[in-house]
Amino acid sequence: MLIKSVRTKEELAPVLMSPEERGPDFAYWVFSGIASKVWENMTVISPGTYGQEFVKTFGHYHNQPYGRNLPYGWWKRYAPDAEEAF
Repeated sequence: MLIKSVRTKEELAPVLMSPEERGPDFAYWVFSGIASKVWENMTVISPGTYGQEFVKTFGHYHNQPYGRNLPYGWWKRYAPDAEEAF
């Protein structure tokens, strides 16, 4: 498992309601090389808040099945056999 990226509080500042508030210095880490059939990356988010706002991710996204913008878990309900393709 390798650290793919790290996002700091300073990097989140443009999307925080109150960037001057205290909170975790490191917001989250993205790891790659996870030994699993389904997941290629894993994001670990720091516990805590920046003022009243929870720590969040910024600057990356997770692909949806079939290249469409579908709600998480859609394929499990409407196409249960499709998950084997991932």
